[in-house]
Amino acid sequence: MKEKSVLLLTAPGCRRSERVRQAFESAGIPFQELSLSSDEGTKMAVAHHVLSSPGIIVCGRALNVFDLFPDCRFDPKSLKERLREVASC
Repeated sequence: MKEKSVLLLTAPGCRRSERVRQAFESAGIPFQELSLSSDEGTKMAVAHHVLSSPGIIVCGRALNVFDLFPDCRFDPKSLKERLREVASC
């Protein structure tokens, strides 16, 4: 699989942000992380119309957390396959 550019926009204290971060780390998928409380994170959220945390931007396209984690199962084993299915770049 070609490596995709992944940016996580996380919120301090957000459990879902933490679980998504852990899933990406466990799956061995490289990502960058910006806090939504930072100026740069806020600008990225506005630019990509991210309305909740975590924001997941793959190859410049915002994805809904449930696109990658259906049924709220933060399974790192299926994350690579889901990422391949929903984000082309």
